[in-house]
Amino acid sequence: MMLKESAWAQSPDSAESIKYPNKGSEDMAKTGLEQIVNFEKGSPTAEILGKTSVKRKELLSRFWYGNGSKKKGIKSATGNSIYKLKLMGTTGDTAKYKTKAGKTATAKGGQVIHTGDSDVWNDFANGKNKIAMQELMTLAAQDMV
Repeated sequence: MMLKESAWAQSPDSAESIKYPNKGSEDMAKTGLEQIVNFEKGSPTAEILGKTSVKRKELLSRFWYGNGSKKKGIKSATGNSIYKLKLMGTTGDTAKYKTKAGKTATAKGGQVIHTGDSDVWNDFANGKNKIAMQELMTLAAQDMV
């Protein structure tokens, strides 16, 4: 018994072509990661990142490497980045932070950022001497325009 394809499946406006538009087509929506995030000029976040507007997908990389690149490694870090200023935690370091659910959690080792070692980072962290990596985006959101 042969099954006949329906006209719907053969139509160029089929459900598949609507759900999955061709890459680069006008129908292709930008993902959340492609959105550009703007920060107040002169804010601690803008000083750390070295610019006032950044694509959301580049945000964490800029915190850690500045204008350097992950591919080139830690030595390529520039500006006020975590690696350049050597703010990353080591084994034995801990920092408490609140989760989305409102519970307290503990960041350990490399998840800790020593913000007290830099004036810009201390301003960014609202005067805290160390923060958890998980707090970066929450703190950056305070300076968004």
